[in-house]
Amino acid sequence: MRAGAAYKMYSPGGNITALVDGPEPDAGRRREIQDSIIKKHACVEQVGFVYRDGCVACLDMAGGEFCGNAARAAAWHMLGGRPGAVLLRVSGASGLISAGVGDALEAWAEIPMETCRVTKSVVASDYCPGATSGGAWFVEMEGISHLVLSAAASAPFLDGFYAAGDASALLRGASRLLDAYFASRFPINYDSGPATGVVFSDESNGAMKIHPCVFVKQSGTAFYETACGSGSAAAVAVRCVINGKSASVSVLQPSGSAIETSVAYDNGVFGRARISGEISELHDI
Repeated sequence: MRAGAAYKMYSPGGNITALVDGPEPDAGRRREIQDSIIKKHACVEQVGFVYRDGCVACLDMAGGEFCGNAARAAAWHMLGGRPGAVLLRVSGASGLISAGVGDALEAWAEIPMETCRVTKSVVASDYCPGATSGGAWFVEMEGISHLVLSAAASAPFLDGFYAAGDASALLRGASRLLDAYFASRFPINYDSGPATGVVFSDESNGAMKIHPCVFVKQSGTAFYETACGSGSAAAVAVRCVINGKSASVSVLQPSGSAIETSVAYDNGVFGRARISGEISELHDI
């Protein structure tokens, strides 16, 4: 880690995020710093770099991806945990987003989805039997994309996961799904962007629940995430397309926390999404 580098750790709904003070323009150095932090704190799932560029607050993820939960953590960090709002320039996003802390001390952030595309998908039946009947959608967003599986399509994967509690097996299944999806469409030099995820869907007492697996190429990370803001937005975006209207959903995360997720959708066009939920600063872990 660079000499004197200071960082703090936050838990936005469980998705433990380390934020390093100051910019680091070199991608290789960002990865070195990330790896050093994760080696010291195995619970950390992602690392970002926060700083100000004039009056604009900035968040650069180690892998150059967009991350909604890290944006929530950055807002909390910049505001010192006090109610308010900031404009954030986040890696992976083409424009500024709003983020902040509410009166109930929940952290929130916008997710840019004006260019979002949702494609009904079919992946190899050997990997996902349910997907062949239309139970999968590919959601292309700025800075990250997700393959979202319906509850029926997710069941073969989640049944084994619930029985064994083996997150590595779920990650392997997610990796195979992405390989199958991209091989069937883009066999030559397909670039899926800085980060790609698979969102397995389930229900818990009638509520939407997700199990997100996220792969970030530049940072070399693969995590079954305890919470995922962009994955929540992607899952709700699919609901918008199916129902033909905007949706606001409380999305239950693997951590047990919920991310309140609203996605604007009108006449086939997405507007911005907003995610909100609990957050805490972590010490001595």
